[in-house]
Amino acid sequence: MNFYEKLCASLMADERLALATVVRTEGSVPRRAGAKMLINAQGLMLGTIGGGCPEAEASREALEVAEKGGCKICRIEMRHTKADVERSDSEEVLVCGGMQEVLLEPLNAGIPNGELLLNVLQSQTSGVAPCALVAVWIEEGEEMPIPQRCGVMRSANVQRFAVWSDGRVLGTSVHPLPDEWRNMLLQAARETEKTRQPYCQNVAMGSLACRIYAEPMMPELRLIVAGAGHVAVPLVRIAALCGYRVTVVDDRPEFATPERFPEAAEVLSVDFREYFSKLSIDQATSIVIITRGHRCDEQCLHAINGRKCLYLGMIGSHHRTELVRERLREMGYADSWIASLHAPIGLDIGAETPEEIAVAIVGEMIAQRNKK
Repeated sequence: MNFYEKLCASLMADERLALATVVRTEGSVPRRAGAKMLINAQGLMLGTIGGGCPEAEASREALEVAEKGGCKICRIEMRHTKADVERSDSEEVLVCGGMQEVLLEPLNAGIPNGELLLNVLQSQTSGVAPCALVAVWIEEGEEMPIPQRCGVMRSANVQRFAVWSDGRVLGTSVHPLPDEWRNMLLQAARETEKTRQPYCQNVAMGSLACRIYAEPMMPELRLIVAGAGHVAVPLVRIAALCGYRVTVVDDRPEFATPERFPEAAEVLSVDFREYFSKLSIDQATSIVIITRGHRCDEQCLHAINGRKCLYLGMIGSHHRTELVRERLREMGYADSWIASLHAPIGLDIGAETPEEIAVAIVGEMIAQRNKK
């Protein structure tokens, strides 16, 4: 179960939660804008905003938010100097070199923000998810020091909005929505949808000095593993840990079993060509081809038939994979698609065992996703 699935399940169960979201950073920090952490009333966490002292401080504040309500914006300072360290006997003096702003919000299905998020998350399964999720807030009251002297915090009045590509806006307040608000929300949504990165700005709404934070509603990351052999077992386990919804396909029913792949969302015993020819492929889909032989590998490639995906990799030696590329050229596939094929598969870390190869493959998938 990934982060959003867990959040959706918790809201449906009407748990009292707090959502911590990194909305802005400066300098060197453990996690960038968009990182999230979910805290329930018992202090149990899902996700991370970077670990260590900043996360511990945010978690303490989030517990109060989950129990008592009210939103907070925390500025966690990590730019202490060598002199600060020498003067202090506290481990809370942070020297990463940057700053994180973290928005803390109470969430449950009985409050407007929680109800809106639940509706949005449920809409993802029906293919009508918004392009962006937006928070607008006004900071209130005086700055208060965060315990252990690692930053400051203020109360925040937060309103949530969901924005669709066709211009529809659903929000928790401000009805009917003034044109000024609608234009601001659409601009933020277009920016985050275009860059696929979070967007955070100071904005003026009449006499109000507001902050706006928008993030793209990314489709669920999918990984299709073609081949249920020895490399597939650790690959599925590691990919699932990294947030991928994994499907394993193989034409051998004795290998394609749920018992062999307990972390997979689906395990299918099917013909490779038939499966991939009918598969819906988008920019959130990664495909790893690690079948038992080159004939099956090529069957998968031909059934994919030049369609673009987030990541496409095929196992094999340099010699073997170059022969496959040559045959693809002869068959008329576009050079750009052939060049997008990661083969030999995985980062070059000298991997030999199935587990090491799986690490190399997932590492390359993450690098491709983050364009590193």
